[in-house]
Amino acid sequence: MVKVSWINLSKMKRCTFLVRGINVGGRNRVVMEKFCHDLEKLGFKNVSSFINRRITFSHRRISE
Repeated sequence: MVKVSWINLSKMKRCTFLVRGINVGGRNRVVMEKFCHDLEKLGFKNVSSFINRRITFSHRRISE
C-alpha cells in the first residue's frame, strides 16, 4: 500500500520519489515500467526511473 501526500508543488519543476524496499527481481517483483505507468495514472507526467530503478522523477502533476 502506498500513501501519497500532496504538498504545494506550484513552484517546483520536478518532484523526486525516494522509494525503499522495491524488489526488481525474485519474489514479489515490482516492474518499474508498470510502477512509472501507475504514477502517471495518479496524475504525474514524464515519469521515469533513475539509478538502479530506486529513484523515480516526475514533473508536476497534470492538474497543476
